[in-house]
Amino acid sequence: MARLNTGTLLLLSLVNIFTSVSLGNSQQWITSSAIGPVSIESGEAELRKLLGPSEITDFSLMAEGETQKATAVFFKDKDRRIEIVWKNKQRKKPYIVTTRGRFWKTKSGFGTGTSLKELEMQNGKPFTLTGFGWDYSGTLCSWEGGKLEKVFTSPTSRIGLRFEPSVKNYQEKPIYHQVVGGDCFPSSHPAMQFLNPLVYEITLQ
Repeated sequence: MARLNTGTLLLLSLVNIFTSVSLGNSQQWITSSAIGPVSIESGEAELRKLLGPSEITDFSLMAEGETQKATAVFFKDKDRRIEIVWKNKQRKKPYIVTTRGRFWKTKSGFGTGTSLKELEMQNGKPFTLTGFGWDYSGTLCSWEGGKLEKVFTSPTSRIGLRFEPSVKNYQEKPIYHQVVGGDCFPSSHPAMQFLNPLVYEITLQ
């Protein structure tokens, strides 16, 4: 009888683990209001219930020279890791959600690693992003009324992107210095086309 109870407990434990992983894998889409299982309305208690306590980790991160308390989903998995900075101590809504993981995609296949030229094609026209070489380098400014504006913007939230040049030793290229600084540059700019930056960070705010 004792063996049966132990076996049953082990089976239940495995089912719980499988369910937790399956939930994470099934909700892999990026939308205008969610990155995977984390939506703009997700609270910490809800995520613990959805994914299991073992998938939720508290940690500290540096932002603008200050240490902030944050929460990570899938903390040990670099391809699925999602970081959350909360609006308040109650942790009922995110202030900003960030991922650099390659697991999360839109239904059209966009995610980290997608190039500027690929996004231009999906958008149907050039978009704008800030120049490089400063704290907020390569940040999406606007879709300029393109197709992706509706895909990545909702009435209460929007997806943000950050890019880095795909060309090796890009800082040594004279053309790179044409797109340095905080101004917004069109993706059609010859320097942007040459550097063809890749998305390395996706935010939800």
